[in-house]
Amino acid sequence: MSATITICRAAEMMGISRGLAYSVVARDGELCGVPVLHVGRRLLIPAAPFREVLGLDAKRPTEPDVENPGVK
Repeated sequence: MSATITICRAAEMMGISRGLAYSVVARDGELCGVPVLHVGRRLLIPAAPFREVLGLDAKRPTEPDVENPGVK
């Protein structure tokens, strides 16, 4: 899993439009209380804090547990 996600992916996860997500970021500089990182022209959101705010596990449910192979 990547350490960051795009605004488009974050919008999908939240169930909102990409345009609304970009509008919120332009207005607030954050999305769901998570600060947005400006990397060149890209806007990225730290994945772990964003997933935590949404109440999602740090790992995707289909991602195998690296420390305990065979555990999903």
